[in-house]
Amino acid sequence: LKSAQIITVDEIGQKTTLDQDFTISYSASSNLEVSVSIEGPALIEGNNVKLEGNPGTVTLLFSQAGNENYLAATESVSFEVIETRQSQLITFSGNNTMVYGESLTVNATSNSGLPVELKILQGDAILEGNVLNANATGIIVLEASQPGNNQFLPAEVKTKSIIVSKAPLVVKADAQTIMYGEDLPNLTYTLEG
Repeated sequence: LKSAQIITVDEIGQKTTLDQDFTISYSASSNLEVSVSIEGPALIEGNNVKLEGNPGTVTLLFSQAGNENYLAATESVSFEVIETRQSQLITFSGNNTMVYGESLTVNATSNSGLPVELKILQGDAILEGNVLNANATGIIVLEASQPGNNQFLPAEVKTKSIIVSKAPLVVKADAQTIMYGEDLPNLTYTLEG
């Protein structure tokens, strides 16, 4: 007749997304080796648990297959990983229009104070830092993102559409002089825009 065995696990309290790796203690009353697996936002190696930095429920599953003297045994322990990082918000300020041939400084900031990354989603333009230069008229769509850090969650991605209008065409006649009685000179001019 096989004996029952009990798997004992030390209590694991609530954790946060910023907590470091920790060690768990567990054993079987039979002194046989216990296997452990994990579900949720964490990894396990031996008896060391590594949190992945995401909130959620972590469940540790313990098992001992038994042998000729002991019945198989299982146990599970769950704990919560709570989010401790703050949210952040990206805002755009400044113009939503620009004239072809001119530069536009794009202002995108996060209330966390962390740097915001800008990229062009649509439109023919060049973005150098936060200075936008259009290569054609039309609409340029920009995306602003901020991936977060150990204090702030990633920000919700924001987009901004900028309308690029045609530059005005300016025709400047060249100054010319004529003496009375002379033929009219050819009209010459320069174009700008």
